[in-house]
Amino acid sequence: MNKQINQYRKFEKIEGEIIKLIKLDIRLDNILIIDQFEWDINNPSNKPEDFSLQYCMELGLGSEFMLPISHSIKEQILEHQKVIIYNLLDCN
Repeated sequence: MNKQINQYRKFEKIEGEIIKLIKLDIRLDNILIIDQFEWDINNPSNKPEDFSLQYCMELGLGSEFMLPISHSIKEQILEHQKVIIYNLLDCN
């Protein structure tokens, strides 16, 4: 665990938007959510928790969907950020 913590690198903000595709593929009970949308991973005002709350309200989904949706968004944002950091380090 300490090795993973030590390997963590904070995402350094780059000027402008960084629009990436976020894909949802979530199943709870008999409900399957498959969706995709664009997300600016460089905007700290974009909150996955706020998005998932609004998303669930608009689709009439129960609150039990909020955590898996926001978690999926956060995971994908971090993956996109890792790729950007890797590419920046690879260029140097």
